[in-house]
Amino acid sequence: MAMATVQAPLPPSREIPSTFSQSMRSWWATNHKGGAVAEMRLFHHRLPFLQPEIIGRPNDSPVIASSSFVELDKPKRFLNTLAIKATETAPDAPPPAFVDSLETWRKKMQLEQITLIGHSLGGYLSTVYALKYPERVHKLILLSPAGVPRNPDETSAPEREIDPPPQSSSSSVELASHKKVEEIRSEQAAARPPASRTRRLFRYLWEEGWSPFAVIRNTYFWAPMLIGKVHPLYTRFIPLAGSLGSRTKETRDIHDYIMHITLAKGSGEYCVSHIFSPGAHARMPLVDRVAALKIPVTFVYGDHDWMDPEGGEKSVENLRKAGNGQARSYIVNNAGHHVYLDNPKAVNDLMIKELNRRPSA
Repeated sequence: MAMATVQAPLPPSREIPSTFSQSMRSWWATNHKGGAVAEMRLFHHRLPFLQPEIIGRPNDSPVIASSSFVELDKPKRFLNTLAIKATETAPDAPPPAFVDSLETWRKKMQLEQITLIGHSLGGYLSTVYALKYPERVHKLILLSPAGVPRNPDETSAPEREIDPPPQSSSSSVELASHKKVEEIRSEQAAARPPASRTRRLFRYLWEEGWSPFAVIRNTYFWAPMLIGKVHPLYTRFIPLAGSLGSRTKETRDIHDYIMHITLAKGSGEYCVSHIFSPGAHARMPLVDRVAALKIPVTFVYGDHDWMDPEGGEKSVENLRKAGNGQARSYIVNNAGHHVYLDNPKAVNDLMIKELNRRPSA
């Protein structure tokens, strides 16, 4: 007789600590198993088709989402990945990590060409992949990509981000004109604070290889409470609809998830300071490299973005000078760095438009 596998209910997430004793208890209870539970709790109701690998795939869903730990060559080293895959049979493949790992993944999946959509650091890595393996990339769509412009005097200004996020989504998207880009850059310059002692200390720690996660980890018992102090930022990732109780639960779930991944042993975070200088400017800016691409390239920025849209504008110019007329740069209104969250309708419509755009011969 066949028996169905039933998942045990997940335990509720802890309250966000507001005292030292609560913070210490949260810190003491943080472990690898708890991190896996926090991840499953966070994504389970957002992805109804999320299943642990051991359960197998559902018969009534075209896709399955699963979380897995991929072991690396060194003992006790692994990549924690969330993958969404078709339920039809496909070759087993290691998930993508950085550029060469992405190429390994492509080969294992037997894909001749891929369209890459990358956000922030993902946009930078997607472009580097396309430069290294140009014959394997069909299109490149970059959402608020990091590392595009040169660093004139640090035009990035995270203070300009929309907070709280807009309560409605519009379809307002416009081509990035020189006038619009200069307007955004002027606002960025006005929002940028002067170089304080704290800012200089941050630069020093960045260059020495410290990450924000490492700083928090080194506060030990205080860490869960410190993470909880920034929890208003979590509302950016929580739907505004629903009851106060459901929003409070989601805030706790996000805090529990962020706390576990922050307090886990550091890994990829240590590469960031090698790729970027302080202010999210690449040590090897993409604006000086993209002209080699022969494929359609789309840059997308928010009008309240802290990434400099001039990088996209200059990249489009460089691509056109090199004979590639398939580059575009767009500004999404009522959106910041997380354009896909701040104005999802506009971004979704733009993605469909760009994905359907036929490459010129």
